[in-house]
Amino acid sequence: MALIDSYDCVLLDLDGVVYLGKTPIENAVKTIKELQSRKVNIAVITNNGSVTAKSVSKWMKDFGLDLKASSIVTSSQTLCWYLKENYPKSSKVLVVGSEGLKKSVTDAGFKVVTKADKEPVVVVNGIDADIAQKDLAEMCYAISKGVPWVSTNGDYTFPTEKGLAPGNGAFNALITSITGKSPLLMGKPEPHMFKQAAELFASKNPIVVGDRLDTDIQGANKAGFKSMCVLTGVSDMAQIQQAPLSTAPTYVGKDLSALIDNNYLVSW
Repeated sequence: MALIDSYDCVLLDLDGVVYLGKTPIENAVKTIKELQSRKVNIAVITNNGSVTAKSVSKWMKDFGLDLKASSIVTSSQTLCWYLKENYPKSSKVLVVGSEGLKKSVTDAGFKVVTKADKEPVVVVNGIDADIAQKDLAEMCYAISKGVPWVSTNGDYTFPTEKGLAPGNGAFNALITSITGKSPLLMGKPEPHMFKQAAELFASKNPIVVGDRLDTDIQGANKAGFKSMCVLTGVSDMAQIQQAPLSTAPTYVGKDLSALIDNNYLVSW
């Protein structure tokens, strides 16, 4: 009996599980295709707030994968859901992040601004390779004046082909060190994304698969879901063995194929 046979849905992280940068991880694509052939529901949950569900779906096609946008939940989507629940439509939002994040905020019915003197009602941010000092400065100006701050995620790093790169959490730490304020986080490890993703398929018993104890696994635990940490991304076996209960996974896999092949499960 394969591990996946005990669950009705996979909540799947991407970075460090399916790919590193632009390179697919060994066995990941093959495993996803096998899961789909078995009619297993797969919902993607990614802390990458620089992308939209449509762009992720399109990107997956480059790997030969058919993952519909309707089955993908990004941290920018969760952030926009929060904005719509808490701020009037057409409110000004200071956005520091990717064009994808700005488009998501605009599509949600808000007016994107990039300067603190435009009197935004809230500051939001997400990772982007082109963020400059002047962008971070505008965040500081607004946040220091008491404008609420909401961030896509708190990941300090993200895995690439070359190694670990600074993540959104690293920028957040910088802003906090200047303003003394901390953001409200929308992405993992908060449980919102996990529950949103499970609801896409009315799942009652999903399994979360990720590579980070502090986001994927802790978020699964907060949501009350079982989890598997794969050893293809950030967290390693030594960290898993020393993890407190709050970040401890249910299972450990050499890679994603542990869902369908017990030989890839790791005893710990």
